[in-house]
Amino acid sequence: MGTSGLQTLLASVGRLELHARLASGTARENPILDLVASVGQASASRLGELAAVPFDADIEGVLIGLKNLSPRSWADTLRGLQEAHGQLQITRAHVRQGDVVAVGAGTLRLSPRGALDGEVQLTVVNIEKLLPVLGLDRLVAGLVTPGTLDRLAPGLDRLLPGLGGVLRGNAPTAKAGADALGTRTELEGKSAVTVLLRFSDGVVLLGPFRLTEIPPLY
Repeated sequence: MGTSGLQTLLASVGRLELHARLASGTARENPILDLVASVGQASASRLGELAAVPFDADIEGVLIGLKNLSPRSWADTLRGLQEAHGQLQITRAHVRQGDVVAVGAGTLRLSPRGALDGEVQLTVVNIEKLLPVLGLDRLVAGLVTPGTLDRLAPGLDRLLPGLGGVLRGNAPTAKAGADALGTRTELEGKSAVTVLLRFSDGVVLLGPFRLTEIPPLY
């Protein structure tokens, strides 16, 4: 599974590097690989609207479940991983999208139909800036007028603190809405929120919100 496989996930990429090192096993039998991937000015619309905005990413992990390192197609490699209950253990991921920065770690697998399963814990700086991209501003946009939204905002805030302010573009309450996604912490000396990014047979959820659904990878 080389860079050509990774490129199938990317709509565009300015820079792409993928390095693999044999951690244990042999090339002929049960290899376990240490992986390092680095992408610059990439977008991945297949992964949802959020990933369609250009980003830089550096990811380190361990790939477990390959039978051998014989040349195979992307589809055959992933199918073999799924059948072997293989997994990618992400030991460190660092993603930057404008002034939004995220670091995380977790484990990804493939469901029987080839879609993503697993969890990644992320700590994100400026996560409130992502809320419109995640679709919260469109949650009621097609259903109510701005005046109606003002009347509904207190009820929305009771449902999720800060949601009414997010939908009206209010920065302080948008921050409160971001806090509702996870736990407030610090990253690189800046205020951040730690959230859980979950994949369930291709469905992607950030905290309590459903972001998108990624089609099977093969």
